[in-house]
Amino acid sequence: MPRKRKRRMKLPNGFGSIKYLGAGRRNPYAVYPPVTDWTPKGPVTPPALDYVKTWEAGYELLTAYSIPSRTISPMLCTATEPWRSSGKRLRR
Repeated sequence: MPRKRKRRMKLPNGFGSIKYLGAGRRNPYAVYPPVTDWTPKGPVTPPALDYVKTWEAGYELLTAYSIPSRTISPMLCTATEPWRSSGKRLRR
């Protein structure tokens, strides 16, 4: 009986994907960037960024690829300031 592959956690939306291509390859995992183009027939899959030996290596590559595109606005306020500015009263 063939060995089952390890189940991995799902990647977040807009992060990209890692696809298993088969056992007879030198680099069996393909790393794809997130889809940005759509047609009436469906999404247009962009070309693979790279082919890697392990899923973990693909995850590292995808993380390095997606970090510059994800910008987190610096929040210079505390957790209670949005409620203070909205006029709602906090219960204690």
